[in-house]
Amino acid sequence: MKYFDSGAEVKGGCYLEFVKGKWDGKTFWSDYSLILDDDILNGLNVAGLFWSTVPTYDPYGPTEFTMEQWNAIRKRATEIGGEPQLLIQELDDWLGPFSGNGIAFTILGV
Repeated sequence: MKYFDSGAEVKGGCYLEFVKGKWDGKTFWSDYSLILDDDILNGLNVAGLFWSTVPTYDPYGPTEFTMEQWNAIRKRATEIGGEPQLLIQELDDWLGPFSGNGIAFTILGV
């Protein structure tokens, strides 16, 4: 992966942890999580992309993203193109197929 690391590879620092589905409220740095460096998030303005779709996005706490919101983020990333689109595609590949309208993933802020 170009933009993300696994939860097993990174500890501490300024990172965002991506958890599939709804977060259990207690587990951090899971081997199944993806980790994104805060510098990458801000450098590519992916945080702005999240805020434009999910105004309640909190970079310092947990934020749940529904499948509807995720589809809007993917669409907007395609419109933007470039590296933000590649980062979102990498995240989408990790998420894999999803059925239903529940929580697609949760971001745990720094």
